[in-house]
Amino acid sequence: MLLEEFGREVLNEIEHVAIQLIAFKDGKTFAQKPAVSVEFRIDTVKFYKLHTFSESVFFEEPVLIYDIVKADVPGRQVLVSADDIKSALLQKKDLEEPKNKAGRREVIKNNVVEVDLHINELLDSTAGMSNSEMLNYQLDKFREVMESYKSKSGQKIVFIHGKGDGVLRKALLDELRKKYNKCRYQDASFQEYGFGATMITI
Repeated sequence: MLLEEFGREVLNEIEHVAIQLIAFKDGKTFAQKPAVSVEFRIDTVKFYKLHTFSESVFFEEPVLIYDIVKADVPGRQVLVSADDIKSALLQKKDLEEPKNKAGRREVIKNNVVEVDLHINELLDSTAGMSNSEMLNYQLDKFREVMESYKSKSGQKIVFIHGKGDGVLRKALLDELRKKYNKCRYQDASFQEYGFGATMITI
């Protein structure tokens, strides 16, 4: 049933189309269907792309088809607002935030607090993080532990930082000199940690 024709010159003016209908069979018995009200957003750009058109039993030329009702269910387009997009992006960002490894905090051995600052021990994933961001994360962990024990005079803390190129160790020592200059520090037991750990006494 042809309802109305539109010329190409008015396409941009009809981006949204509302269709309301009541189905019936003229002169025949039929099961009554509920009234249908459907709103579509017409992507006018598709009218200028040949691959979006397909063959149809209703028309001789290829057509762009929108389902108004399918299997007795009114067609429904998902209309996405700017707020929806913003919300989705924020959720994606939350998912991409590095996740702490549950329970991977300090370990106490013979009254000595042991903290492993290797990044793979602190985070499940470092995907998307730069070297600078990983270093800052390790330093934040160092500061967190120092703040929690700074009032416990005599407490020994071993920070395992690995040997590597010494960047993390140097950053820890700089922090100690600037913020915790009353604390004493030395290389931790070589027998237990090799060259990759520093012991601090509060």
